[in-house]
Amino acid sequence: MPGFERFSARFAAMVVIWVVALITTLLSFAIPYAILRIRDVRSERPDPQMGLKAAMYFFFSIGIMLFLNGLTVLVWDLLVIQPKRPLLFPQMKGLDPIQRIAIAGMVSGLIFALLYLGLVKGMTNDRNPAARRMFAGWRMAFHGLVVIVVVTVLLAIYFQEDFGGERTLDTRKGLWGVLLVWGPSWILHVVLVWFYSQPLYEPRRSDDRSEWQR
Repeated sequence: MPGFERFSARFAAMVVIWVVALITTLLSFAIPYAILRIRDVRSERPDPQMGLKAAMYFFFSIGIMLFLNGLTVLVWDLLVIQPKRPLLFPQMKGLDPIQRIAIAGMVSGLIFALLYLGLVKGMTNDRNPAARRMFAGWRMAFHGLVVIVVVTVLLAIYFQEDFGGERTLDTRKGLWGVLLVWGPSWILHVVLVWFYSQPLYEPRRSDDRSEWQR
């Protein structure tokens, strides 16, 4: 049955994608949390709220990444799709479906980023900068990977003899759009990680492990 086989192949592909996404998400939390926990155990004053802070800043980071992904799709649509819109969709007015999806992603990411930022500020003292520094570094690493890949692909295109041709125009516009979103955000995260790494305060030495809760 060809129809059943196509459905089975799509279902299997969807399951694989979800499993890979789930494993990647779990590792993205588990590895930074394990590092934080190991360092916290070795500290003179272990932070009893470290697990809660790590979870909150992880979901805060997910919200930021979702917002940036939505913004990337929106910029890509404005640079690549919109110039051709009168030819592709002459009767369409207002926002197109891609823009609506992009804006939905941006709104969702902003809502959850603000929600978890409010939770971590309201439910913890947040004086220990280890968790926010760790996940800011995690976001910076992801940003850096995106920027490196985009710049490399752009250079590979521009090194071609026919880089100015119409065939690569949309690709170049789309890549510049990605760089326009992720480049400034990457610079911002470099500054954030640097700022979080500074000795903002000198904690008083104490054997009281409950001091982080004050």
